[in-house]
Amino acid sequence: MDTTKWKSILVPIAVYHRIREFAEMEHRKIGAQLTLIFEEWLEYKHREADALDRREDSASREVDSDEDGSRRASP
Repeated sequence: MDTTKWKSILVPIAVYHRIREFAEMEHRKIGAQLTLIFEEWLEYKHREADALDRREDSASREVDSDEDGSRRASP
């Protein structure tokens, strides 16, 4: 095996069986299933970070608009 492209990992046997089960249901190899799970997790974390940024921007705009007396920041 080309160790510059592939690595073995250790996971609890119960996790391995569940990943294998999902891979079989979706007609994938285990490596492809793990890749899919990881990519979906990355997308989730990016969406989560974007949502946090939007909340911070919204809170910042509320504080900025308070300076002219038109709005007050929420506690």
